[in-house]
Amino acid sequence: MKTKLITTLFATAILVPMFASAQATTTTGTTTPPVIVSTPSTFTVCSQTTIEKRDTAISVARTAYNTSTQSALTARKEAFKQAEALATSTDKIAAKKVAIDIYRAAQKASQMTYSTARKLAWSTYETDIKACRNLRKVENDKEISNKKMEHEKFVSERKMENDKRKEMRKSEMEKIKEDKKEMKEVKKATHTTNSTSTEKSEGTH
Repeated sequence: MKTKLITTLFATAILVPMFASAQATTTTGTTTPPVIVSTPSTFTVCSQTTIEKRDTAISVARTAYNTSTQSALTARKEAFKQAEALATSTDKIAAKKVAIDIYRAAQKASQMTYSTARKLAWSTYETDIKACRNLRKVENDKEISNKKMEHEKFVSERKMENDKRKEMRKSEMEKIKEDKKEMKEVKKATHTTNSTSTEKSEGTH
């Protein structure tokens, strides 16, 4: 009985921390990827604004055209209904002809107004998009100039580093030469001193 109880407690002691660790790992492992937001270029913003302006103008003109057409159709419908109430066929035909002529004239005027507005919207768009392209050229030229400046700065910094390294190497070489020269002179002086001491010693004997 004691053996079973000890085994159960041992298994619990192992499994509970493992389960907790697995939960912690799962919670920690779930991360939200960073949102990358790119800033649109000046040309992109400019062209988007131009398209918005063009299509909004065309949409407004189209809505006005549809409203005018609806009004013309309503007027023709009412004129036809009134013509049916006339006494003779001749009067009916004449009234309907007048209604048709008025409808056609209204439609022609509506179409002309819409076409003019549409052409103006496109003409304005062409002018505006040219200005956007000029902005893009300025933007591209600026980017090229910045890259050129960065490259020149990089080359200049590398040159300065190389010159500094060469100067340090030259200074080290000169110091080595001076050390060798000084060591040679020390050795020569030591040799001369030793020779003098030997000569004096021999003279004494």
